[in-house]
Amino acid sequence: MSVFPRRDFHTILPVTSKGGEIMKAKILGAAALAAVAASSAPAWAGIYSDDATRCIAKSTTEADRLALVKWIFLGIAAHPSIKEYSNVSAEQRIQIDRQMGALVMKLLTKDCHKETVEAMRFEGGGFLEKSFTALGEIAMGGLMTNPEVSAALTNWATPEDKAAFAALAAEAGRPVPPKP
Repeated sequence: MSVFPRRDFHTILPVTSKGGEIMKAKILGAAALAAVAASSAPAWAGIYSDDATRCIAKSTTEADRLALVKWIFLGIAAHPSIKEYSNVSAEQRIQIDRQMGALVMKLLTKDCHKETVEAMRFEGGGFLEKSFTALGEIAMGGLMTNPEVSAALTNWATPEDKAAFAALAAEAGRPVPPKP
């Protein structure tokens, strides 16, 4: 899954001021980088993309990772089959898209400028997908460790399901997890 959306940013960011023009240009620039990434992704990861990925990961704060998770959630929630379960206003969507655009541009053009240029120069733009996929995994991992999220994702299992899984584990010679 690509972190970068495939959609028309002109419909998301109406231009009402010079600041709007600048933000729109930044996000369109990020979209252009994503297009480069999609068209020139190498089949392997090199040292420069690894360096860029490490820099991007270490340059984000917990707030940055939460902004990324919100943006991913909004992207997923836009799917017609689950849209009804999300109540996100157009203003909230615009705000979160702008936060994501600012984060991407900060990471690529400021915090990790050197690593971005080197990765693009020596390995092409394909590193972007790898770097932001890794960042998404880090951000989602942090979210998944929350006890409320963890509990919500295990509510589906009935006592019968848990017994069946315990039987599978025993048959496979694996220790049966303790009951909470």
